[in-house]
Amino acid sequence: MSNPEVTPPGATGWEHAEFYGWSGTWQEVARRLFAVPAGLLAHPRVALLLQGEGRADVRLFQRAVPGADEVGTLEWTGEDLDGLPERLAGLLCGNSAAGGLRQAIRTTVAELTPFVDLGSTPAPATARGAFGHPLRHYPEDGRLSAYLLTVPVRSPGGPLPVFAKGPKQYPGWEWYSVTAARRDAAGVLFGLPREIAGRDRYALFLQIRDEAEIHLFERPAPQSEEIAVRVWRGPRLGDLPGRCLRALAAAGRSPSAGGEAVRDVLAEAGVWTAAKTSLAPVSPRGAFGLPFDSLRGETDEAAAFVNAAALVF
Repeated sequence: MSNPEVTPPGATGWEHAEFYGWSGTWQEVARRLFAVPAGLLAHPRVALLLQGEGRADVRLFQRAVPGADEVGTLEWTGEDLDGLPERLAGLLCGNSAAGGLRQAIRTTVAELTPFVDLGSTPAPATARGAFGHPLRHYPEDGRLSAYLLTVPVRSPGGPLPVFAKGPKQYPGWEWYSVTAARRDAAGVLFGLPREIAGRDRYALFLQIRDEAEIHLFERPAPQSEEIAVRVWRGPRLGDLPGRCLRALAAAGRSPSAGGEAVRDVLAEAGVWTAAKTSLAPVSPRGAFGLPFDSLRGETDEAAAFVNAAALVF
């Protein structure tokens, strides 16, 4: 589709960003998107990325101030997101200093120009109101990948949980990432859908300054009450998070193939240390709390800038 020459305007506050992704059937992905709390949509800038078979869309929702009654919308349409989700995942998981992330994300998203300016409309009250129309461009009997990039504004009182409840239908894979001060990053991770800890395989990526870890959680058998954990440590996550998303995207309709591809990518990282098999956690806080707390870095606790991501595959 040919779009008029409209480019996305500059953004502010990108130093704290959150990026989520889901892939599966239309119904599975839509249920995850519609479970996004309304509070997340009230932030100044929210981007929705969609990828189906032969079509891709990006919607940029922008408010003059957080919670404004109107939202301006920019739209891009093409055949393929051309690796944009993987590049965004890499930015949020890289060791970006506060102040450098804003311009990096702005430049990356702007690569998709030109955009269509759809003007201003009353701000949607729910995620279904915001995302329902773009989803109609994709067949409900097909498969879909959706990504949500948001720029939250955090108050001194701390963050609210991102997802209080999740749907019963699980996408083939899910991605949740945040770059923020330690307290805010912990709030996002611990507020993820509770049922994530009940899945058979998921990974946690963490980076603070020059310390990085990946924790791979795997049940020895489906729905087992035990879980085995392996840990990788190094100075940088590098392109590992982006490569994992790229492997999943390349696997297309085969979740099992995507899962094996991710395991191959992680295996290339180097030496992994195996922990003893233990009882499986029942919540993201139970799974991610100890790894998050142990990686403190050589910096003041209040000033720690954390890159964190959870991948369920």
